[in-house]
Amino acid sequence: MNFIPRDKKYPKIFKYRLKNEKQMEHRSIKLIYGNYGLKAISTGILTTKHFEILRLQIRRGLKKKGKFWFRKYPYTFLTKKPAEVRMGKGKGSHFQWICPIKIGQILIEFRFKKKTLLEILLLLRKCKKRIPLKCQIVSRSAKLLKNNLEKNYKKIIK
Repeated sequence: MNFIPRDKKYPKIFKYRLKNEKQMEHRSIKLIYGNYGLKAISTGILTTKHFEILRLQIRRGLKKKGKFWFRKYPYTFLTKKPAEVRMGKGKGSHFQWICPIKIGQILIEFRFKKKTLLEILLLLRKCKKRIPLKCQIVSRSAKLLKNNLEKNYKKIIK
């Protein structure tokens, strides 16, 4: 899976800054494809390396017993000048693709087949550790989980 866009609109852009860190997302805040997901609680930036690490981690954990969808992809990039180069002489060359994340966005969605609730929770926790943002595990079912799996961890183990 390649996380790099095929074409870019502009050759180089201004440096991306998260203008207001407390700004909430209002579009991609609900689960659409899967039953479980990871929701961002803090703002930050994900690179293509983060997406690739997540993909490998999920593939190892799923073992063809489910599906997953990335709701966000890298769509902008950063530039950087080479080491030991003097100031001036224009903007640096392309460095890496990034995806800015706002509070409340769903990052990944999952749908599992023949997995226990404990296995699902362990896989989601592993994915959560790989992301450099604060995340929350969310689900569609409102009975046992109440939209937060980790608060009800003791109920799941029993």
